[in-house]
Amino acid sequence: MGKVGHLFFPILVLTVFLNLFDSFFWTVGPLLAESFSSSRQFAGFFMTAYSLPTLLIGWFVGSVTLRFGKKRTAFFSFLLGSLALSTLVLANNFWLLLVIVFVASSLSAMAWPAINGVYTDYISEAHKLEKEIEGLSDMAANLGYIIGPVLAGFLADRVGNAGTFSVLGLVGVIIALVLIKFTPKQITIPQSIVK
Repeated sequence: MGKVGHLFFPILVLTVFLNLFDSFFWTVGPLLAESFSSSRQFAGFFMTAYSLPTLLIGWFVGSVTLRFGKKRTAFFSFLLGSLALSTLVLANNFWLLLVIVFVASSLSAMAWPAINGVYTDYISEAHKLEKEIEGLSDMAANLGYIIGPVLAGFLADRVGNAGTFSVLGLVGVIIALVLIKFTPKQITIPQSIVK
């Protein structure tokens, strides 16, 4: 993982899971929406409920990260979004499903700009490592999109479409709690690496 991969490991793990989260929605989401036969004409709202928060939440993330910090905002918003998503299997009608998806997406959408802000901070701290930091973040994002569809398909086969999202939510909660517990408050790049 190069000079800084071990330092950024918690950030990279979150990046993998954010992209895994996204790939699950694009892989299994349309199938879940179509499974509600009484609301099939509204199936397109499912992906809208997932995608819309990304456009809206960006306006508010700056003030939240100023108060709580970028890493904490990313970890806690992902935790809360995963917690909301874990309840999806309990949705007994399409409209409740949309509400849960919108809430989960709104909360987890805060993690994307916050975590990108973390990478930007490290790049501004160590200009010479810019390519390596960008390469690591791209690798983590791609890994999430490679693993995601395969895992989503496997889980959908085993636990059904709604169960797939609940499992994803539960795993996200566990990952977020581990990251919150073990990630140092300050990750400083040693000057010996920067030179």
